[in-house]
Amino acid sequence: MSVIQQAALRQIRKLSLPAGARILDAPCGAGALTVSLGGAGWEAWGADLVPDARPILGPKFVLADLSAGMPWKDAFFDAFVSTEGIEHLENRFAFLREAHRVLKPDGILLLTTPNISALRSRVRYFFSGFYHKDPRPLNESGRHLLQHFQQVIRGNVLARLGQIDLS
Repeated sequence: MSVIQQAALRQIRKLSLPAGARILDAPCGAGALTVSLGGAGWEAWGADLVPDARPILGPKFVLADLSAGMPWKDAFFDAFVSTEGIEHLENRFAFLREAHRVLKPDGILLLTTPNISALRSRVRYFFSGFYHKDPRPLNESGRHLLQHFQQVIRGNVLARLGQIDLS
């Protein structure tokens, strides 16, 4: 698991979700965080546009374009984790509307994204072309890990997205 995924797992554990709570990890990449969530006693699902996680997640993996509709019924998940993925999506607003739809009314969205407005992130990108892959010139996993956490959002706050046309 990446450093960011490890931090997300720690944050999810702090939420005291009950055993068996449904958590969606999307995009899930290779599925490492999804496997860890399942190992912690939750019903973990992974979704991604690329099927890398299918071999390890089996039926708990769904191939999905996260910029389009998601295949789950309304209010299906207790929590939704999205680590370092929203910035890659073509339609971020559709993704957030779908996150709101599949989350229970009191569900939790844990969303991380690179803080590209931070000087340290801009310097890293300038020298490496990536925000997270090259350890030089900055160690993003050091003291400032929480710069990646933008918000922990309750599902009822996301309800505003359903009332505003963001397209």
